[in-house]
Amino acid sequence: MIAVTPHEREEAERLCALVDAERLGRTALEYLAIPSPTCNELAFAEFLAEQLRRMSLEVEVTRLYPNSPNVIARQRYALPGRTLELDAHLDTINMPHAAPEIRAGRLHGRGACDMKGALACMVEAARVLSQTRLPLAGSLLITAHAMHEAPHGHSEPLDDMIARGQFGDACIIAEIGSTRLPMAGLGMSIFDITVERSGEPLHETKGRGVPNPIALASRILSALTARSDELARNPDEWRDSLFVGQVHAGDFYNRIPTRCHIQGTRRYGPPADVDDMRAEFAQLLAFTRAPELQGLNTRVELTRIADGFQVSPDEEIVGCLKEAYQQVHGEALGEERCTVVGNAAWFIRDAGVPCLYHGLDPSSAHADHESADLHAMVQLTQTYIRTALLYLRPTA
Repeated sequence: MIAVTPHEREEAERLCALVDAERLGRTALEYLAIPSPTCNELAFAEFLAEQLRRMSLEVEVTRLYPNSPNVIARQRYALPGRTLELDAHLDTINMPHAAPEIRAGRLHGRGACDMKGALACMVEAARVLSQTRLPLAGSLLITAHAMHEAPHGHSEPLDDMIARGQFGDACIIAEIGSTRLPMAGLGMSIFDITVERSGEPLHETKGRGVPNPIALASRILSALTARSDELARNPDEWRDSLFVGQVHAGDFYNRIPTRCHIQGTRRYGPPADVDDMRAEFAQLLAFTRAPELQGLNTRVELTRIADGFQVSPDEEIVGCLKEAYQQVHGEALGEERCTVVGNAAWFIRDAGVPCLYHGLDPSSAHADHESADLHAMVQLTQTYIRTALLYLRPTA
């Protein structure tokens, strides 16, 4: 429990009352009306940057990836101090959706909950916090990065943002964690295994003695299945998994193919990372390098989507967010482990700062019909405001 003075509580109530639900909805609709599929976020980034400039924030747009820039905006307060970062991604999945609208108290459209609705909450929180009467210390940092959604993006602009030092002393990602606070989560890598032979496809009767990639792929699938079953039986609390989702080979029923491709996911808990998974696959599939398999080449690639993460409950930002949630919702914010893969690991591992998830209900993310509750958006905005008031209090 964080002690809050009567004056601080009164100011928090005043500021939360300034959250304008209609303005919040209009802002979110404007965001949804600008398509920003992964790798094509430029128009939305420029719109957001100009909006934040009009709010008198210090804004920088970094363009290492010209069609996928980052937007970094800072709101400074009266006293020197640390920085609280609110982070979101600019892109949405590139799937069709009905035109954005507000209907029956809900925001509808691609990106409503993942995650332009929450980004609108971040911006509204900054707008309201500019009117505080408290002598806050430090700054609020609003960051929005591109190329988040796999498989087209792998958060490369976020790598650049962190390399430039554009991050806070603590970060809240405006995603998932709407009713329970993820304190730890699995990482995930996508594996691609390709078995190839030289030459052209051959009729089965003309290619006797020619190695068939499918035969070796069958052995590989058996090894992957055995490892998957082993992980499923493992009592480890992280519940690691190996999943095969695609197998492709051949183009006709009686032709010997030249190639077979296997793809799937490997999920793993911290402190394991993608290099550990690469070592595991190298050992698991060592048999593919046997001399008797000459003529078949096996290539194994693992692409990190995100490594796992873990946050200490002793981090100050944890207490601030929990207290803010309690004040807004009138109930405690529970904890959980999450299986959703996001960007917390980037901040924890690469930036070295504590990072939490707290956003809107993610249940319709990536769905055919994506939506977010407007009342929940107001509450999320108020939670961000109260968290900032607590974390950015002057220290003695």
